[in-house]
Amino acid sequence: MLIDKETSTRIDLLRFPLAYGVVWAHAMHPAARLGYWRQDGLAGGVVFFENFISWVLCHQTLPMFLLISGFLFFKDYELTYKCTMHKVQRRVRSLLIPFLLWNMIAFVCILCIQTIRPDLAPYFNQDRTLIRDYGILDFFNGLLGIRDHYLYDLPTWFIRDIFLMALLSPLVWTILKKLPTVLSLLLLGVLMFSKPLCGFQHTVIIFYSLGALISIKSIRLEWIDKWGREITIVFIILGLLQAYFKTIDIDYWWLPRLVGVFGVAAVWSISKRLLASERAVRVLLKLAAFSFILYAVHSPVVLNAVRGLFHVLLPYNTVGVLTAYVMAPAVAVILLVCGGHLLRRQAPAVFSVLNGRRWTKR
Repeated sequence: MLIDKETSTRIDLLRFPLAYGVVWAHAMHPAARLGYWRQDGLAGGVVFFENFISWVLCHQTLPMFLLISGFLFFKDYELTYKCTMHKVQRRVRSLLIPFLLWNMIAFVCILCIQTIRPDLAPYFNQDRTLIRDYGILDFFNGLLGIRDHYLYDLPTWFIRDIFLMALLSPLVWTILKKLPTVLSLLLLGVLMFSKPLCGFQHTVIIFYSLGALISIKSIRLEWIDKWGREITIVFIILGLLQAYFKTIDIDYWWLPRLVGVFGVAAVWSISKRLLASERAVRVLLKLAAFSFILYAVHSPVVLNAVRGLFHVLLPYNTVGVLTAYVMAPAVAVILLVCGGHLLRRQAPAVFSVLNGRRWTKR
C-alpha cells in the first residue's frame, strides 16, 4: 500500500502528542497508581482524574504507536529475502541500536545516582537491589528485559518488542495476506480477549498486526473521519467508566481493551482536525523530531527528578498533587526538547544515532 501525502502528514502530526501522552501517563502519583490512595489520604476525585488522564487518554498512545509501526513496516513489503533484510536492517538502526544505547546510558545514570544515594534504589528498580550488587545475568536482564520485562530504561520495552515483531514480519505477512480480511479481524478480536502469547503483551500483537493488516489489504479509513465525532464520544463515555471502575477497585479486564479500539480510532480522527490548522501543522511537525527522545529518555531519571522536586516544593493536598501531576510532565518535556535541540545542533551525528536516524535535518 502506497502512503499518500495527507496520510504521511497526519502520522507525523501525531508523533509529538503521542510521545507527550506517554510521559504524562507515567506522571501519576504513586498512591494513585498503586492503589493505596485511601491510606495515603489522597482525594478520590484526584485519583479519578489521574486515572482518566493516564489510564484512559494517555493509554491510547502505545496502541497508536504500534498501529503506525505495523502500517509503515508493511506499506511496501514483499515476502522476499532482500526486502525482509532491508526492512530489518533499517529497524536495527532505528530501533535496536537506540534501544541498547539508551539502556546503557540509563544503567550508567542509575549506577551513579545509587552510588551517591543508595536509599534511592527503590525509585529505579523493582526489586530494590543496588546495581553494584547485580550478577552478570541481572545486568543483561536490565539491558534486554529477558526476565519480567525489567529494563534500566523501562519504557523502551516497547521499542524492543516492535523490533521483535519486525523479525516476525514474514510470519505476520503470510497470515494476514492469506486470510480473508474478515477472518483476520476475527483472529485479532480473539487475541484481544485471550491470555498473552509467547511473552508478548496483548497490545503489541493486536495493534501492530492491525496496522499491518490495514497496509497489506489497503483498507481505507475514511469512515473513521466521517464518524470521528461519534467515535470520540463513545470513547470518552467508556473511558469515564473505566476510570471510575479503576478508582473504586473494580476490574473489568475487557473494558480497557474495548476502550483501546475506540481510542485509536478517535486519535486518528483527531489528526484530521489537526491537519486543518496551519499553525498546528507547523508547530507539531517541528516538535515531531524529538518524539523518539521524549519516549526513550523521560523515565526513570528525568521525570522522576522533576516530579520529586514538585512534591518537595508543593504541599501534600489536592491542589499540590494535581499541580505536580500536570506540571511535572510539561517541565520534563520542555527540558528534553531543549536538550534534544541542543544535541542536534552541537552534535548532529550523536543525535542521529540516539534518535534512530530520524529527523536529522534541522
